[in-house]
Amino acid sequence: MANKKIFILNDEQTLREMIENSYLISEDTVYSAADVKSAWDLVSKINNNNETLDAALFDMSLSGSELAEFLLYLRNIFPSIGFVCLSSYLSEDIIDRVRLLGANEYISKPFDPDDLHKLVENAIKKKENDINEKISLDQPRILIVDDDEVVKDVLSNTLLIEQYEVDSVSSVHEALKKFEQNYYHIVITDLMMANINGMELTSALRLMDADTVIIIITGYPNIESTREALKHNVQDYLTKPVDPEDLIRVIKNAWEKQRLKWLTQRQKKELENAFNEIKEAQKQVIHSAKMAAIGDLSAGIAHELNQPLHGLRIIISSLKRDINKNRLDLDMLPADLDEAEGYIARMANIIDHLRIYTRFPDQNELLFTDVNKAIQNALNLFGSQLNNKNIRLEISLYDNLPKIKAIPQELEQVFINLITNARDAFESGKDIDEKNIEIKTFVQESENNIVISITDNAGGVPEEIRDKIFNPFFTTKSSGKGTGLGLSIASKIIERFGGEFELIVNAPKSIFLIIFPYN
Repeated sequence: MANKKIFILNDEQTLREMIENSYLISEDTVYSAADVKSAWDLVSKINNNNETLDAALFDMSLSGSELAEFLLYLRNIFPSIGFVCLSSYLSEDIIDRVRLLGANEYISKPFDPDDLHKLVENAIKKKENDINEKISLDQPRILIVDDDEVVKDVLSNTLLIEQYEVDSVSSVHEALKKFEQNYYHIVITDLMMANINGMELTSALRLMDADTVIIIITGYPNIESTREALKHNVQDYLTKPVDPEDLIRVIKNAWEKQRLKWLTQRQKKELENAFNEIKEAQKQVIHSAKMAAIGDLSAGIAHELNQPLHGLRIIISSLKRDINKNRLDLDMLPADLDEAEGYIARMANIIDHLRIYTRFPDQNELLFTDVNKAIQNALNLFGSQLNNKNIRLEISLYDNLPKIKAIPQELEQVFINLITNARDAFESGKDIDEKNIEIKTFVQESENNIVISITDNAGGVPEEIRDKIFNPFFTTKSSGKGTGLGLSIASKIIERFGGEFELIVNAPKSIFLIIFPYN
């Protein structure tokens, strides 16, 4: 299963931390709250950010009207959320109360985290299967709850004649067990029964599934009961004796409306899944392009490492020779060791930066990023390559450049793509006396923009391909030398960080401008 978003409501800090830590390995997103009020605030923020929740874990010790209202709120805004109840003790009575709170699964404390994970998976799958089951039938599955055997039989027979699939029970306890075993599209319940009234059953069913159509029947209608029915989001309200034609009409209308709603929910879920798959594929493409760039830069990186290695080799050889000839100067030794340490630090920095650059970043991890530092980091990976190819590099970076919100490694990837493209443009065979690449950053204060310009004098981008260079897989390089994804990915990255990408050609120069707004 893809990365899940889990919500924990529990007043035991140790237990919350244990559950949170158990989900770190799978890189699932976990939110937690110690009380119902904090949970309300946190879920409101999650909803306002257009995020979803897959499962909620709640502690039975917090039970009460506040918890029930909170769980109903969760069910209403995240219809496919799975509920898992945590309890110190599970008796038949407590299991009934757990069902009344709409839990799909329950577990007693203490528990093994692996067992909890399995129950969470089951709870999520149950809710996902519910959506498919809701719309899989041409006719609704109906549950009748009434402790009056005559009324129950009359309603059942009326619906069976119309070829509906019908089950009937006499108590709320039986109703909850039935609802747990099978999905019912419509529940018809008496308002007043021996042990519990229909409104309490309605509250429990709403927690189990916010979409179930509930129809209340009563022999004693009044304004107060009607108001209460509306408060519990009851779809319809019939009086006894129930007219068969009214019953069939109400069921048909409710079924048509609800089925359309479920179809919309499923289509929305399918679109969300497709969107997530596209995002994941895009992330893989960006990472693959990043790794391809590392392969392209490997010669330069090797050169960057060879220089300090060569320095270390000289220091070590000199020290060994002095030791063998018994002429080691102890006064000079600290300076030699400091120089060696400097070489090691330089190599460590290159390797550490490679490790950071190549790691898979969290796509939501937008950080305040120093653009100048990202440019310097990119140049540190392959700056010597430009010298080896007799390309003069001019750098002019604006002091105190405002930071932007971005993913640092991906911003570096943009600069690496642009600089390597400029480097490769000089290999087109044109005879250029002085090869220059100029990198500048500056501020457009009137527009509240920061601008990065990367300019080369390799002859300019031909007019006939200017509209194509940002297209995926378009490349002017020879076979095996380019994927055609560099500029396409760079433009997508810049766009995702709220920036703009422009190409200005003033032959023999090509100028790539990147513009980011800042506050």
